Amino acid sequence: MKKTHFNADVTYGALGSRLSDYWAIEVGYQFRYASTPVGVTGPEDHSLQIYLLSTAPFLRAHRK
Repeated sequence: MKKTHFNADVTYGALGSRLSDYWAIEVGYQFRYASTPVGVTGPEDHSLQIYLLSTAPFLRAHRK
């Protein structure tokens, strides 16, 4: 049987802040634990994620 990681426990926490009207930043931590059917410790993943987000429009409206 092929082992899959779709049955995993994922915990994620993040903090974010607006930098301006169009920019925000978010820093998050994710822990993923994939247990095995027999109760043996499975793979664990730790990841630190940093996001820079923009809410600016893709096209600028032309002023007349």
